[in-house]
Amino acid sequence: MIGPEEIYQRSLTAHLPPKAFDALQRSTVLIAGLGGGSNIAELLVRKGVGRLVIADLDHYEPHNVRQRGSAASTWGRLKTDVTASWTSTPTRTSSPSPKG
Repeated sequence: MIGPEEIYQRSLTAHLPPKAFDALQRSTVLIAGLGGGSNIAELLVRKGVGRLVIADLDHYEPHNVRQRGSAASTWGRLKTDVTASWTSTPTRTSSPSPKG
């Protein structure tokens, strides 16, 4: 039976050849603002971007309720801290597993 980490890794690497995936994992993307950028951050992590640099000086407040990451438990916290907590992906590896 395939475990969750292998399923995650296969789905992450299925859309790119190994060299392109390695290049993506070595890339860095700057996200300026987490209004709509929080959704972009999630998509980039799911596609395999290796490093995000997130810039936003704001805190989550009740009026941010429609933004990714905003919940009563995150109000008052920096948007960058909240986003960093759910965008870290410890199961990523630097290259896809050989198919076979």
